[in-house]
Amino acid sequence: GGGGSSTKASKQPHLFLSMACITYAGNWANIECSNGEITLQFSLGNDGKPNFLSVNGELLQNIASTTNAMQHSFFRGESQGGYIYQIHVSPDLASVNGYYARGGQLFAGPGSPNGVGIYGIFYLVRLEEGTLVQTPAALPTPLYSQASPAQPYNFNARYANIKGNKGNIDVIVRVTAPHIPCAVEVDGITLQQLVCAVDSHGHHHIFGEAPQGYLYQFHLSANMHHLNGYYSRGGQLFAGLSTTHDCGGIFGVLYGDLCEMLTNIHAPAQPPLALHGDGTVALRIMSFNIWRDGGHSLPRTVQAIRATEPDIVGLQEAGGGTLRHMARELGMHCHVSGRQGILSRFPIQSLAVCSAGGVVSIDVPIEGQPHSLRVRHGNVHLSAHPYAPYELRHQGKPAGDAVAVEARTQAPDLAPVLSKLFDPCEGPCPPLLLTGDFNCASHLDYGAECVWPCSAMCAAAGLVDTYAEFNPTHLGAWQQEAYDAPGITWAALPDQEPHHVWDRIDFVYADRASLASIESSRTIDGRTNGCDPWPSDHRAVLSVVRLRVPSSTAMEA
Repeated sequence: GGGGSSTKASKQPHLFLSMACITYAGNWANIECSNGEITLQFSLGNDGKPNFLSVNGELLQNIASTTNAMQHSFFRGESQGGYIYQIHVSPDLASVNGYYARGGQLFAGPGSPNGVGIYGIFYLVRLEEGTLVQTPAALPTPLYSQASPAQPYNFNARYANIKGNKGNIDVIVRVTAPHIPCAVEVDGITLQQLVCAVDSHGHHHIFGEAPQGYLYQFHLSANMHHLNGYYSRGGQLFAGLSTTHDCGGIFGVLYGDLCEMLTNIHAPAQPPLALHGDGTVALRIMSFNIWRDGGHSLPRTVQAIRATEPDIVGLQEAGGGTLRHMARELGMHCHVSGRQGILSRFPIQSLAVCSAGGVVSIDVPIEGQPHSLRVRHGNVHLSAHPYAPYELRHQGKPAGDAVAVEARTQAPDLAPVLSKLFDPCEGPCPPLLLTGDFNCASHLDYGAECVWPCSAMCAAAGLVDTYAEFNPTHLGAWQQEAYDAPGITWAALPDQEPHHVWDRIDFVYADRASLASIESSRTIDGRTNGCDPWPSDHRAVLSVVRLRVPSSTAMEA
């Protein structure tokens, strides 16, 4: 277990191969996806420590080694050309993953191409067998803590997968004194099965698992100021071909510096909403995929939100660091859930974090009322691949086949968010909102030809597609085959959709029982709010809804 577990490392002796050398071979890839062959060799003494370590025939210097609680071994060495190798060996010594840094520093920052600390990754399998021997050396005890996290360290890091795609990733390491990591969050997701060990240089090695089969290894400097690492995909650290990409078990690398010692964001108090004579309040709800932490310009993304004055914003493709920055700029509260989150003018309380989104409650102050109106809000970002409208309109597959794709891909990730959104509560059900980039079309736009599962699930649950309800003449706009047809949210510009399959895939939903009326609902881009050029590849959706305010017994203090 992770922080909070008192489990200690096993004292059983580790098994190592005793022979002249152990040889591994495989491929390496740098972050620009240049691939090639690599051979790695080492020999181990009876203490389990490497006597020598070589890469492609070059002996490495300044070798250091350690073993963690999962009996994974770690070797570190330096080549004469200024490359630092971090080598991660499986417990059975059958396979090796690792990375190499360039510039003579493990946490190089600008010391290697494109300003990255890690230059590339490798994944190898053993070529030779040998004789097993036992080493008498005891394994180091991993560092755990049952105390509450004393201080969160926030790393706003860069990541690159082996295809060369780059973006931001937000890593929070929570530590107890003296600098003992006990919990880690990656873009709002708390890693499970956390294990931490410290090597002979005082560097922290942290392992954890996220939902959907991602495994993370973080390498933190002794002063907690720098972070490097990698993440694998497919549920196996030494996976070989576990990913859909053409380079192996490691999916990508990350590198970052400490950007802040996290503190709570104190948003200014907001004036209460007016209670209308019909017992309703008007809320301005926005859904906005901001495209990789701000697309062409994070300042313009912030300006687009500021100009439309929403009360609540569901954001997608926004890491925790980006969300916190936007919250400070806009004077709003924020909630992080993976690579998406919620901004609100009013206080937020987290209810659930799911693999594709999260659910929160928001306390909305009402003018002249002693208690706030508690609104429940879900936000999702469903998988973009495979994309069912491509199956239908680009590849020409039958409608039933395209619908089946969405039923297998996006619908299973939407279901738990809907379940948490509709969780029973004491007293009357609060007003419910749902925003998101669904990466799904709506059955309301296609009719009986395609009953798309996700929109049909929302409708069956009693949720109203506010844009469709307010703009019924815009339904089916995809048939115009124009990126700027009314209601189209994907894509914002014609060159952003290579197959010209434009559609309405971003939504603002409200539950029928609480929805009194819809004052307006429209798409937002550079033409409508003056934020030109528009920073994202999606248009945003802004709906102004009138919600019924229940009796005081349903209002929360």
